[in-house]
Amino acid sequence: MAKNISKLIHGNLNPYDNLPSVIEDQQGWASTGKSFEEIFEKIKPKTVIEVGTWKGASAINMAKLAEKNEIPADEFELVCIDTFLGSVEHHTTMNTFNVPDLTDNDGSSHKINGRPKIYETFLSNIVRNNLTDVITPFPIDSMNGGLCLTHWKIQADLIYIDAAHDFESVRSDFMIYNPILRNGGYILIDDWHHNPIKQAAKDVFGDKVFDFHGKGAWIK
Repeated sequence: MAKNISKLIHGNLNPYDNLPSVIEDQQGWASTGKSFEEIFEKIKPKTVIEVGTWKGASAINMAKLAEKNEIPADEFELVCIDTFLGSVEHHTTMNTFNVPDLTDNDGSSHKINGRPKIYETFLSNIVRNNLTDVITPFPIDSMNGGLCLTHWKIQADLIYIDAAHDFESVRSDFMIYNPILRNGGYILIDDWHHNPIKQAAKDVFGDKVFDFHGKGAWIK
């Protein structure tokens, strides 16, 4: 099996080794749907970059679509870029998304060594779905993750962007990941209903960005 990007990120270490026990939790938003299905049917991507992965629900969906579309496992790699450090909900009692498992007053049951257990939850979800051979975690912020992929001269068939939601951060992600996309590849954009994301996409891609089954899309 080709593990080209995983080797660059982790060397000979296996990021799935020695996982602590965590409860199963595949919470996600808009992680499945026609946009994913159509892209996998149409271009059969072999190198996929997900920028912002949370607990892995959309990554798991894409990996299963790769199998459904008979993309050989030894030719498919999905790299998930995320800090896995959570947000304000994991450090205060504020709960923007009204998620019950984030409402402990001190958050202690959801932390390990002072940080949220999101990374461990993500890794455990990938293990439970038997997808460790095709999903590569990259625990890093989107900017530095993109700079690493650029340095390694990675070219992706599909880049799914679902990280920050403010105009400047999203615009930066589009600028950084655009050169990593191969000609004919897709950038798929989550939370397309959010105006700052639409504005950032139009600022970078112009009128060629379009609505694609409820998500934004741009073809290079």
